[in-house]
Amino acid sequence: MDDGTYGLCEISGEPIPYERLEALPSATRTVEHAESPTPDERRPPEEEVMTRPPASEQDRPGEGKFDDAGAWETLERYGNAE
Repeated sequence: MDDGTYGLCEISGEPIPYERLEALPSATRTVEHAESPTPDERRPPEEEVMTRPPASEQDRPGEGKFDDAGAWETLERYGNAE
């Protein structure tokens, strides 16, 4: 505010819309020039290859419910470092 640049996009110099400043007073860029999320805001890349455990016993015929006690046995089926 002191240097007269508050409310102006630091990339284009265009005014940042009032609605954006009202919602995010610290905004320094217009939506068009907003940066992509920082790595901390993204989901972990592991989630792209993970599958959810079965929701119920019907999803895994012949086996019991999925719980932490059976997690190691489930992992062993996929192999290990040995």
